[in-house]
Amino acid sequence: MAYKLEILESARRDEEDIVRYLARDAGSTAAALKFMDELDARAHSIQLFPFSRPLCPDASLAEAGYRSFAIMSYVVLYLVKEDTVYIARIFHQRRDYAGYVYVDGSN
Repeated sequence: MAYKLEILESARRDEEDIVRYLARDAGSTAAALKFMDELDARAHSIQLFPFSRPLCPDASLAEAGYRSFAIMSYVVLYLVKEDTVYIARIFHQRRDYAGYVYVDGSN
């Protein structure tokens, strides 16, 4: 059974910022396209196997149920609730991202 997939607005903004940076500021359209292709492929993969990726290394995020996977130099955070996978945020791997993620105690 494939889970539903919802990319939250915050993750969509993150993706747009990353693609814009890679294509324009870093000057690599190829890297921007690679990022988008990999995100699409990984999103499909977690729809099929949402629990295949580990919980986040940050204890508060893991406790809230956030899981993660890497694409290039970026970390994608997602939650699984009932029959839906929610891609929540995308951060550069060097960023201390835990403080930028809202953790709802009802997870």
